[in-house]
Amino acid sequence: MRGVIGKAIVGVLVAAGIAGAGGGPRCWTRYDPQFDRWITECSDGARLVTRYDRQFERYRTNVVRPGMEDKKPKRHVRGK
Repeated sequence: MRGVIGKAIVGVLVAAGIAGAGGGPRCWTRYDPQFDRWITECSDGARLVTRYDRQFERYRTNVVRPGMEDKKPKRHVRGK
């Protein structure tokens, strides 16, 4: 089950690499062991936080775009 997050992270990294190659924002991903989450931050200010939701047995990613810090972030749910 945890292998799914590996595939998701690889997908994010590949997308970030493609976006960076096209002159778009540069993104980097790091693991935050204190809160057991993956954080992707981009040079344009966008931020994605991915956590495993044990109740629903799936990963959830919250996306915060620049200028939306004061608004509730949109929730994207990734299946198993």
